[in-house]
Amino acid sequence: MRRARAERGPCLTAGSDGMYGVGTGFITSDLGLFATAHEAVAVAVHHMPSGLGPVTLGG
Repeated sequence: MRRARAERGPCLTAGSDGMYGVGTGFITSDLGLFATAHEAVAVAVHHMPSGLGPVTLGG
């Protein structure tokens, strides 16, 4: 059986300070910090990898 290829998109985080982070990894918000979730999601969608297929949970 062929394993699905794992594409990684941006990570979104919500801070206790009310800010929303977007980053290329879980630890960093290197793509920006935003005052609203709407702004953070807009940036995350812009940085999604092209050619994504169906998304499934787990392996």
